[in-house]
Amino acid sequence: VGSEMCIRDRSYNEKIDVPNLEKSNLELEKTKEYWINWCKKGPKYKLYNDEVKRSAITLKLLTFEKTGAVLAAATTSIPETIGEVRNWDYRFCWIRDASMVIKIIAKLGHERIVKNFIDFIVNLIPNKNEKLQIMYGIDGQKILTEKKLDHLSGYKNSKPVRIGNAAYIQKQNDIYGILVDVIHFQIEKFKEENYKYEQLWSIVKSVVWVVEKNWKKPDKGIWEFRNEDQHFTFSKLLCWVAIDRAIKISNLIKKGRKTDRWIPLRDEIKNDILSNAWNPKIKAFSQSYGSDFLDASVLLMESYGFIESKDPKYIDTVKAIEKELLYDGLLFRYKNNDDFGEPKSSFTVCTFWYINSLFKIGEESKAKRLFDQLLSNSNHLGLFSEDLDFKTKKMFPSGRNILSSPEYFIGAADTPFKIDKNFDVRDYKKLFEKDRALSRRFQKIDIDEPSIEETFLILKGLKNRYEEHHELRYTVSSLRTAAELSAKYINDRYLPDKAIDVIDETGAAIRLRGAGRKTVNSQDIEKVINDSDRDYWMKAEEAKTYGMVDEVLETQMLKK
Repeated sequence: VGSEMCIRDRSYNEKIDVPNLEKSNLELEKTKEYWINWCKKGPKYKLYNDEVKRSAITLKLLTFEKTGAVLAAATTSIPETIGEVRNWDYRFCWIRDASMVIKIIAKLGHERIVKNFIDFIVNLIPNKNEKLQIMYGIDGQKILTEKKLDHLSGYKNSKPVRIGNAAYIQKQNDIYGILVDVIHFQIEKFKEENYKYEQLWSIVKSVVWVVEKNWKKPDKGIWEFRNEDQHFTFSKLLCWVAIDRAIKISNLIKKGRKTDRWIPLRDEIKNDILSNAWNPKIKAFSQSYGSDFLDASVLLMESYGFIESKDPKYIDTVKAIEKELLYDGLLFRYKNNDDFGEPKSSFTVCTFWYINSLFKIGEESKAKRLFDQLLSNSNHLGLFSEDLDFKTKKMFPSGRNILSSPEYFIGAADTPFKIDKNFDVRDYKKLFEKDRALSRRFQKIDIDEPSIEETFLILKGLKNRYEEHHELRYTVSSLRTAAELSAKYINDRYLPDKAIDVIDETGAAIRLRGAGRKTVNSQDIEKVINDSDRDYWMKAEEAKTYGMVDEVLETQMLKK
């Protein structure tokens, strides 16, 4: 007993108050209340509200309140592709990734997180001309030496396991534009606050000075290539963004005299990009100057305001990227060999970028379909990994988390997708929520976007389930609802009115069969559809013979 007491006394996890079930439940309820209140602070969206909320929660969990840092991932060395060596430690704060996140958090109105990040940035750059690294530790550490832990086998034997990240010494010119972009956005979003304007203005002026001296130089680019530096189009684009947003910030805070020298610089960078990044051979903006390779990052040219969505060069670029980098609904970030060979997995956030670009150039229905398809690839928690396997659509457990994807949930939520006003998928979902047995039966089917075969199974399941309770009218109503959903979500293979005809015909067949008719022809069905006599319902309900419905469903639906 004495030795046991000694161990307890020395335990790191020793508590003054011994935990018990009551206290644990209280803490659980307090935690629930915290997250419910936090989520209520954000706006509600007509479309994709749950996805926006899920993304916002994830981003919140990756922030470190003590310093304001936003981490790219919560673990290390999870492979991009199983069995390969692209395993990195992303437990750090990338200025680029974090700035993208903070811009989204600002859109959602969570001002405290935004201010914490601003504090983080201000504390990193105490001296006017101190160099800005591309990434820092969670406490602002600047030395992030990369090491291999050879004694560990890695996730599913994907060696090596790394801690630290050698990219911290890289030069990536894109970070300046993304940082100034988020500073501009938060100043514009929270105008009345005047939060640390002096410090932020000093940072902006410093960034402009750095960009002016360095924008013509090559760098490692957004994808952090470890071989020779190149003139990457995305890096040049973000140098332009840095100057453009600096000009806008100057106007916002009434420092307009600075723009006299900055406007010609902005124009010079833009002309340089239009002259050197456009490749007439591939009819697209290329990955880097003089290159024939395509890169998904150039899709962001429109989002950052560099080019109009209706510009023929931008439309051609989107089309070229679709042709070269899109495979089965998912996008490569690039296909050319990098330091470790040819990429084999899709890069999830790039698919979001592509879908956003499709919508911007006017292909709205296609963008909507691909967006819903991509959402179906999330895991059971509604989360995405950095990479998805092209064939299985399975996610790899991490790499980076998809930090910027909430922007596209939010964009979609604000988008006027053309959906029938009388149609609401939530009504259909309620059928499953009310009926646990039915829900269990179809738990592996994506209710939002079933295939034709899955829809047929759902229709049969609804029919059979409600037959057990002798609720024929509800059965037919449910079938109609399912058909309306199918018509909206199955790639426009048949029109909504045709799908409804299938259900009307099915219901009529049930009623005629229940009324004692041995054979049913199309004229009979048409008569019943147009007949409002409820006597059919009563007779059908009494007969309880619905053997014909499977045949009608299978034959008519697949024909349609």
